[in-house]
Amino acid sequence: MSNIAMICLVGDQPVPNLLPFLHYRPARMLLVHTERVAPAANLAAVVKKLGGCEVEFCSVPPYRIAEATEAIEGKIGELVENGWRTDELMFNLTGGTKAMVLAGYQVANRHLGCPLIYVESERNFSYCYEYQIEGGRLTPQGEAIELTSLLNIDLYLSVMGVTYKPHGFNDSQKRQDGTIFQNEVAVVLEQAKADGLLGDVLPSQDLMPGHIDADVIVLLGNKLGVIEVKHKKLVGKDANNITHGSAGINQLMTLAEPRYLGTYAVRIYVGNCPLGPTTAEVARARGVYHIQLSSWDGTQFSADDREKLVREVIAAMQGKKVNP
Repeated sequence: MSNIAMICLVGDQPVPNLLPFLHYRPARMLLVHTERVAPAANLAAVVKKLGGCEVEFCSVPPYRIAEATEAIEGKIGELVENGWRTDELMFNLTGGTKAMVLAGYQVANRHLGCPLIYVESERNFSYCYEYQIEGGRLTPQGEAIELTSLLNIDLYLSVMGVTYKPHGFNDSQKRQDGTIFQNEVAVVLEQAKADGLLGDVLPSQDLMPGHIDADVIVLLGNKLGVIEVKHKKLVGKDANNITHGSAGINQLMTLAEPRYLGTYAVRIYVGNCPLGPTTAEVARARGVYHIQLSSWDGTQFSADDREKLVREVIAAMQGKKVNP
């Protein structure tokens, strides 16, 4: 735990604000938010659950720079009167609107010597860049800090405001081919976690709000992947169905909406059959990774397909897999 008092600009995606908290472990945080208070509230709930950090809030107009600047400065002044120290301030300018970032920068410019940080999270890894304002210019302070292995699935879902519970199968469902196939996929991926190849694995959950079924959720680094698992016997007219698999793709798109699981959630479809040609085109267009495990015999995969599943899930999570 440090003595840092971190000023965070909170937008719709709170994960980039949670990562530096987990790295720096500040003693105090000021969450600057708009009238959309839910992301800041979710972040505050996680921070308070982890403990050891005082959390304060500051509401600002999203697009009026001068008013936002004065609101942040006024709140800092109030907090200083209550024991915060200006020489312990750190400004995290990652989130919020562009106007909020400009306001945050202007406030930081009034507290020269305080570090500013920015978290890059769009690529496959998360990096924190630290700066100071010197002579009216931002000066980098050292090399970028890689923020690795800070999250687990529970933290990720919690900061997104998503709760979950085991889906549960009745006795009849447990005997169905699709359930057996799904469970075996989860077993293979849980072994990959045990082997240190994946950071976290959570099978068969109902996510709330919405009671949306997530077959398998995985975490690698700080990136979340949601996996839809489908088993199908393509016989008769189904063998020529050009839209086979479309229901699973639509389910993935619902799960991976930015407002639900975040902007950078990875979408993966695992099945024992090829997608219909139309569905395959839709999957490519929507950035869904497709993994086909053709060796399934009703009870298990071949050793090659077990390795393929782990290898291609990791590749998808790293942005390396290219759909055929």
